[in-house]
Amino acid sequence: MLTSKDGSLELKMELTKPFEAEHRGWISYRMTFCRAGNTEFVFESTNDNPLFLDAAIEPEVPTICSGIRNAIQDRTCFAYEPIDDRDFRLVVDAQNEFPLVSIQFADVSAPVDFRWASGVEVTRNDLSSFVAKLETQFFEQTN
Repeated sequence: MLTSKDGSLELKMELTKPFEAEHRGWISYRMTFCRAGNTEFVFESTNDNPLFLDAAIEPEVPTICSGIRNAIQDRTCFAYEPIDDRDFRLVVDAQNEFPLVSIQFADVSAPVDFRWASGVEVTRNDLSSFVAKLETQFFEQTN
């Protein structure tokens, strides 16, 4: 879970291995955004819009984790969009003391006052912990 610096916002990202044979080599994901402990918005697969990240040919989760880690370490920016459908755009701007994390969606409308779209300040430690947990989930689901 990634928590805003002020503690009011949370992002949970869950990875799951698809059961369908045609989706082997991919990993499904779900993002849950909470405000003050209450679910505000969920970005997840539907029948019309399945959400997958490549897990075999060019594994995307390790790329995301490495990019965020490098941004934290080098105090730079990192941006990422999934290879297949570009369902979301993640930007981590770690140039300042508190990294700014923003997430925007291509074909889904988030709530009007969705703060993650414009950027949420987080601590470096929390962002590093989020990356470590995401990486662990990925390796647990793919091995």
